[in-house]
Amino acid sequence: MGAEPILIAVAGCLRRFCQFNMHDANAYGEKWIMERLEDLIEQGALPLESQALLQFLADEDGIFVSREGASWDFKAGWPDSYSDSYFHGLCRLICAFANTNGGLIIFGVDDATRTAQKQRIAADLDRFSQAFKQLVGQLLHVDFRHYQTDGGGHFAAMLVPPLNAKDLPLRFRASSKFYPSDVIWVRQGHEVDTAGPKHIAQLYCRDIPMRNSEAEEIEGTLPPSPATIRQFVGRMSTIDQLFQWLKTSDQPRNFLYGKGGSGKSTIAFQVAKILRESGAGFLIEGFDPLEKVMFLTAKERELDPGKQLQKNVIYTDFKDERTLYEAILTEGGSEYDNLDSLDIAELKREVSALFNRTSTFIVIDDIDTLTTKGLEAGFEFLIGALYKAKKRSRILYTLRNAPSQALSNSIDVPGLNDKEYLEFVNLASGQFGVDAPVGRIRDEELSAVSERRPLVIESVIALRRRADSYERAIELFKSGGGDDVRAYVFRREWDSIRPSSRGRELLTVLALYKQKIAYEDIIALMYDNAAIVPDAMAEVQEMFIQVEREGEKSLYRLNELTRSFVLGVAKELDNYQALKARVSKFVTNIYADSPDLSRLLGRVEMLINRSEREDDPQSAQQAWSLLVDAKDNATIREDPRFMAACGYVSLHITPFNIADAREYFQNSFNMRHGPDIQYVRKWFVAEGKLDGADHYTDLIYRLVDNARDYDDAIRLEFMSRRAEILYFLARGGIYSDPEKSVSRLKDSIHLNAKGYNLTYAENTKRAYHFQRNFTNSVFLMKNYLLQAGRFDELVTYIADLTKLPGAKLDPLLAPIREVAAAAAATSSVIDVQRTAGRILHLGRVLSEADCWLNRTVRDRCVAYCYEAAGSLNKKRSSRT
Repeated sequence: MGAEPILIAVAGCLRRFCQFNMHDANAYGEKWIMERLEDLIEQGALPLESQALLQFLADEDGIFVSREGASWDFKAGWPDSYSDSYFHGLCRLICAFANTNGGLIIFGVDDATRTAQKQRIAADLDRFSQAFKQLVGQLLHVDFRHYQTDGGGHFAAMLVPPLNAKDLPLRFRASSKFYPSDVIWVRQGHEVDTAGPKHIAQLYCRDIPMRNSEAEEIEGTLPPSPATIRQFVGRMSTIDQLFQWLKTSDQPRNFLYGKGGSGKSTIAFQVAKILRESGAGFLIEGFDPLEKVMFLTAKERELDPGKQLQKNVIYTDFKDERTLYEAILTEGGSEYDNLDSLDIAELKREVSALFNRTSTFIVIDDIDTLTTKGLEAGFEFLIGALYKAKKRSRILYTLRNAPSQALSNSIDVPGLNDKEYLEFVNLASGQFGVDAPVGRIRDEELSAVSERRPLVIESVIALRRRADSYERAIELFKSGGGDDVRAYVFRREWDSIRPSSRGRELLTVLALYKQKIAYEDIIALMYDNAAIVPDAMAEVQEMFIQVEREGEKSLYRLNELTRSFVLGVAKELDNYQALKARVSKFVTNIYADSPDLSRLLGRVEMLINRSEREDDPQSAQQAWSLLVDAKDNATIREDPRFMAACGYVSLHITPFNIADAREYFQNSFNMRHGPDIQYVRKWFVAEGKLDGADHYTDLIYRLVDNARDYDDAIRLEFMSRRAEILYFLARGGIYSDPEKSVSRLKDSIHLNAKGYNLTYAENTKRAYHFQRNFTNSVFLMKNYLLQAGRFDELVTYIADLTKLPGAKLDPLLAPIREVAAAAAATSSVIDVQRTAGRILHLGRVLSEADCWLNRTVRDRCVAYCYEAAGSLNKKRSSRT
């Protein structure tokens, strides 16, 4: 007799013996169904006959059990679409079964009657599989069969096996309108739920057969958990990344980095704990079974959240490179009783030998205790030893700053997400025996002050025990009650900032500024160290600064916890008061009356006026001395009006100091102050006479154009000045450097065209200047391009002028007439036809363009072009 008839007979006996009503599916019956399904899942294939399933899923009348269970589910029908919510929900169920213990899905069961449907299930498994792969990114591994009941009903079954030891949990990889991507689902009871910490061992350590109740522990000892809260909370995304690395990556080391108190050590410990307790048979990179687990820490200080106090760690595993190797060998079972007798080279050989004979997972916790002291941490040796070893081992470092040497092999630990944050707050409140915060206090105040770092959340909640409310607890934390917490989180990194990088000054500026700030404003506030702002930013950004995107712009700020710390320690800086005054003036952009500064500036202007009037260099030098003496006063020194005066006087002393003038004026503009326009005119004129005239007059023009202190008349004045400088530079270099001159000339033409467009309605000298200069600059362009034999380029350029925003080309009547005349004078047989076509094209462009004030002027320009084209066509005809 075959196995299936025996199974059916046994099932019938059990049913009669236990008087079991399958329709009720009581607890005993559910357990029995689970056992039968475990057998089926372990076999990995569906039975050929329907009765082998019905005997434990339906009663004798073919009525299916009324509820789902941990390993089975019922569906009314096959999905009609492979993109709707029903299909996506079914894929989610398959993922959950595969991620847990496997399961059985029965299709064709009527929800109301619990009977099989009357017609065969119209299932297209191939299309289903294709759509599943597009959504999940994995092939669909299931067994699927159609069945018929004795009463003529039809149903289908899909057997979903559990994932094997090498596989990572299934999840939606593609976007779904109905469920989030990259969420791992599990089967919990009769429902699908998101995976949590309690599922980690099952999701990632699948070596144990389903019937084994005890997992074999891996060799290795672990210290007590570094976590204060007894229950591990969330962090599933980070855990998943770590196991992806362990299972699939060929990189032997990884870095888990994040800000102080973010939970790095707790996460690393949790992974080590799970591997030691449930990792028997765990395959590193899918090949070598894991044999040993270690957790080694260099942490010297720890925080007691309950008391908000730092304290020394009683025992650290290592304190330098040598003791790190000794700790690895001690935990790895070294044959040497006295490792102190080995020199460093011998220790390295022993570590290499350990990796050759044992597949090991090592957590090296708080490695930046060494690196921030400038101590060798053995990075290069260890990764080399891992690569050369006969067996695969993995090392996970935890540290606060991102590892610049290995960013591609690193995982960032962010603050808690919304779900994790709520769960952690409730657990911490329960552990410290206080009521949990709710509403705005929890969602805004506590979230902001803690930056959602677990260690800081614990500290604030613990303060609630000696405060009458959470509002008071947060106030205590912001004041002296949180000093040790902030110092624990930040002090080591603050002390390790290189003074030469000016990173501390940068952080101080951000802390004083309070709000989000753009990069160019940081440059303005750090004007005395602007050149090294990129280096300063690189050194401190990862640990201290929050970066946000608004459109195309990056904005920088300090979170509340970070800002509180920086404001507390920044007072140690020698230039703190100067930075404070600078930021204060920058933020307000309102410069309070200062009698001392007003008297100083009055005396300086009087001396400069005398110097200019009487050609008296001594008066200018006296003015400069007054300004130099005033620099001792930080309030005056940081005032942009003082900076502008320094720039102005720098241009009057003998010899005048253009470098100082540039620095002072730019700093004044950067502080959002438009200097007295007579100062800026003096600077512009001075730059126009120097070799760097092109660069610096352009800079001045743009500074004036962007400053809000000046009216349109001033902006137009400097637009005209800049256009004239470009014209004279182009004219002077048209033969020595023609390409640069043509470029400058084009810029001059565009500025004059813009100025003319803005002023043509005026009957003013300014409007006349723009008109005249527009005409002259195009004449110069015409003369050079014609002499250089670049007629086509000239025609194209004039045609392109019609595309300038708001351009009015009436001033170009004379230049266009001469361009047409030059075209008509073409005598070369080869060039006549092409030139006729080009000048005819220009005429058409001019006739169609909306760039004329006077229609008569337009018609004359067009006529010049058409007449030239006609003349050339006559020449061509007469020669043929």
